[in-house]
Amino acid sequence: MSDKKTVKFGLFPKFLLSFILIAIIPMLLIEYLSFKGLLDFKKNVIPESKRIITDLSTSNIRQRALDVAKEMEIYLKLKKNMTVEEMQHDPYLKSIAVQPVGRTGYTAVHTNAGINIFHKNPKIVGMDLHKLKNKFPKFWAILAKSLKGPASGFYNWKDVHGKVREKYMYCAPVKGTNLVVAATTYLDEFYAPINRLEAAANEQQHSIFLYILIVSVAFIIYMIVFSYIYAKSITKPILHLADVADRISVGDLDAEVDVKTSDEIMILAGAISRMQKSLKSAIVRLREKRKR
Repeated sequence: MSDKKTVKFGLFPKFLLSFILIAIIPMLLIEYLSFKGLLDFKKNVIPESKRIITDLSTSNIRQRALDVAKEMEIYLKLKKNMTVEEMQHDPYLKSIAVQPVGRTGYTAVHTNAGINIFHKNPKIVGMDLHKLKNKFPKFWAILAKSLKGPASGFYNWKDVHGKVREKYMYCAPVKGTNLVVAATTYLDEFYAPINRLEAAANEQQHSIFLYILIVSVAFIIYMIVFSYIYAKSITKPILHLADVADRISVGDLDAEVDVKTSDEIMILAGAISRMQKSLKSAIVRLREKRKR
């Protein structure tokens, strides 16, 4: 009899496992590398893009402060010995002092004593900026440095909608005067393109993950079914031939060899069939000899 029960890990599970691993592992590796590429893009490219944009935007704000300071310097050289009160009542000087910076920012002017003399908000004009020391410590830290020379820095500011957003400010002294030009704006207006790109990357990441999950599950199911059928097509005729050999070994020379393949198993089936016929012929000859 055949030793089917003694086989712990036969050809069928080996074939099945081999086909599944050979097909699924490369697919999962490719999908992992594709997904990792998108994650690396988010991890490296987007932060680097934000850094570059931050550098460009802060440079733009700085240049606006320097330009306004230069314009005021030239104008005040022409209008010698102007008092602060005269400056505040000079509409042209005010138009120089208060200019837009980006979409949400502006320039303002204060003295090196910390008194604001030009601002787009009339309520701020004349304010002693020292009052902001405790309420806005980061903002004041930049202003405090500006009373002694050029200063710059980042700080958080609550907008009109109550949302806290990051701003950048650069303070440039007006040469030959006690005035300081401060240029500031919200940085997120410069980040808008990158934020859209990041949002698109997040959406794409979600879509790709879902796509990979669906394709992987479908492919795994397909490979399991395909591998099962294919492994069966190989092991089934082998087990059949083993059964035929068992029956022949106990004298059943009429056991049918029913194998329909076109590979090496068919060769084995043919050999068993010829052996079966040879044994039958040998037994017939032996019986004829005994009759004589």
